[in-house]
Amino acid sequence: MADDGKFAVSTFPSSRLIVRVHSSWGPSLGIAPSPGPERTVTCACGAITVRAQVWLDSGVPTQMVLLSSALAERMNATDIVSQLRARLDVDTVQLGPLIGILCNPVWDRRNERLKSNVQLPALQKLVQESRSQGAVAYLFRVEDVDFQGLKTIGYVQDGPAWKPAVLPLPDVIYDQVVSRRLERRADHGRRRARLSKLYGERFFNDGFFDKWQVYEWLARDPRVRAHLPVTARLNRSQDLVTFVQQHSVTFVKPVHGSLGLGILRIVREPDGSVTYALKRARGAPLQGRADHPGDIAAALRRRLLARPHLLQQGIALRTYRDRPFDIRILLQRDGEGVWRRTKMFARIAGPGDFTSNLSSGGEAVPVGQVLAELYSKPADRVRCRRQISRLSKWTAEVLEQQAQRRFGELGIDMGVDETGRVWVIEVNSKPWKTTLSLRGRQDLADLAFTRPIQYAIWLSRRK
Repeated sequence: MADDGKFAVSTFPSSRLIVRVHSSWGPSLGIAPSPGPERTVTCACGAITVRAQVWLDSGVPTQMVLLSSALAERMNATDIVSQLRARLDVDTVQLGPLIGILCNPVWDRRNERLKSNVQLPALQKLVQESRSQGAVAYLFRVEDVDFQGLKTIGYVQDGPAWKPAVLPLPDVIYDQVVSRRLERRADHGRRRARLSKLYGERFFNDGFFDKWQVYEWLARDPRVRAHLPVTARLNRSQDLVTFVQQHSVTFVKPVHGSLGLGILRIVREPDGSVTYALKRARGAPLQGRADHPGDIAAALRRRLLARPHLLQQGIALRTYRDRPFDIRILLQRDGEGVWRRTKMFARIAGPGDFTSNLSSGGEAVPVGQVLAELYSKPADRVRCRRQISRLSKWTAEVLEQQAQRRFGELGIDMGVDETGRVWVIEVNSKPWKTTLSLRGRQDLADLAFTRPIQYAIWLSRRK
């Protein structure tokens, strides 16, 4: 390898397929610097490869690769040429790497801009981080992929604005689709499956987790199984009645839910009656009381059986200032493909709430601050941290073994009970990341965007 992505790329007008480099780089491409017959090399940009003539030209700057305008157009790279970097190898000019961020961008034709949403700042930060790492990232939808032509309509940053462009399919895909409703659409699913088959492990964090599938995977490993609440499928109303009669607290969770929405908490009282609270998208949880769990099952039967749910034992977890909390661990692979813990923080439920999701009023607090109030002895705090670290590592290992695929990042939610035991509450394949840290360390908030890009670049070089 002649260089590690240090070549800038530009174009020159020509209707022929030509790449020009300084004459000193001839040996790196396997071409003698002395005059000889016309030679060709493979130019690769994302999924597109083109055979082009190579000219050794002492007039080209030594750290520059020039593409003919026709070659750039053939590779659908015209709109990103100025952002590209090149690597030279024998018989190959590799442009990129290109990182495709799969999401759901919506183009506002009237105002010629991307429609803003809560996710756009994070997507923009990923694109900017890619550029700082010597890669090019763009946003795209699976619906816009042309599998035959190995290209897609994507959205690239042009200064502070975005613009649509026809681009080659990328080297690596980072899945940032956050709408489960979109993923459930049949046409989306078919095209996504085709893309996943095409890319294999270079399509990372592909899709959402099925909560029941995750439980089954984790329960197969005895190390992790000991830290899982009792969990069962909800197939009929009687399953709910039986489960509630066996456990003092029961959580009923949508198998494909997110953000804590739709979770039902049922508490069995000493007199046999039950109280319940249902997490809604807006406003406080819907609360009520029933004389018997069968009454709840009957009242909510249509809602609970309309889509898959699971039943999960409620653990007697410790609280922080009388409010429920869990601990979110963000695990990410780094630029060498190694799992690293990027962030760990406590999520405190909002007043009157029983879920701690930050999107619905939860509060992020440093873990050290919470543990200092829970444990007076430093040794107990250290023991708890070690248990969290060990269990999160086991969880990632088991998920990848059972799923038989690699992940680039995982959000693992854990709870601590009154005895100090740590429990795995949930695992998220699409952990939400914010660009700004209001109470934590900004460098770690930034690192959460750096590591996925470094991992994507690492994957691209394994292609």
